[in-house]
Amino acid sequence: MNSVYWKNSLAVVLSIFLLSACSKSPVIETGDNATVLDNTNLHKIDNTRVAAAYVDPDADFKQYTKIIIMPLSMDETRIIQPQSSRGSRSWVLEDKDKERLNSSYQLMMKKYLVDGGAYTLVTEPAADVMVISAAIVALAPSAPKDNARAGGYSARSKTFTDSAGTITMAMVLVDGGSGKRLLEWADARSGWSGLKRNTSVSNLSDVNLIFSTWANQLHRGLVALKESAVPVSSS
Repeated sequence: MNSVYWKNSLAVVLSIFLLSACSKSPVIETGDNATVLDNTNLHKIDNTRVAAAYVDPDADFKQYTKIIIMPLSMDETRIIQPQSSRGSRSWVLEDKDKERLNSSYQLMMKKYLVDGGAYTLVTEPAADVMVISAAIVALAPSAPKDNARAGGYSARSKTFTDSAGTITMAMVLVDGGSGKRLLEWADARSGWSGLKRNTSVSNLSDVNLIFSTWANQLHRGLVALKESAVPVSSS
């Protein structure tokens, strides 16, 4: 996916993020008043648990039995610096950070989409394969890194935060044969709530929770689409 797509996804998230807490059942918009993404057949899904979601209402999700999980893209990630950064260097997304984030993402995606038998993981695209691509659009850590605190103000005191911070992610699923877009969504989420010491260990726990939540929601959504259990609205 190109950087323009991911930046547009961030704008969608920020504009309608408050919709993510809706408790009503998901409904696919159709008809003349439906919200449809430009140059696609992707219709908005109302009442989802993510900030924004769009699906092709004509897609037959029953035909897909295999998936490709692409590496998590972080080439265009926007870093929102923590407010509590006095005496610390700027928070930078380093290669080791990208490796840990991608490892957590891959682990949770496989746990919910593959390990339970929902899909078979493959490496080559085909007509019965969905290709899943995702990117971290923005990262808002709640505190400086452990190594950034050494020798500075934070080295003389423990840092406590409500969570590791907030991750904003966008995802697209395409048909492995034609490349046609089937589903897109974007969301922003934080980790465990409650004051605790901010360390690399606690941060990884939060990251695992965030990716686990998204992977579980994706799995449940795909099951509903496969079973045609998501109603459409013709308004």
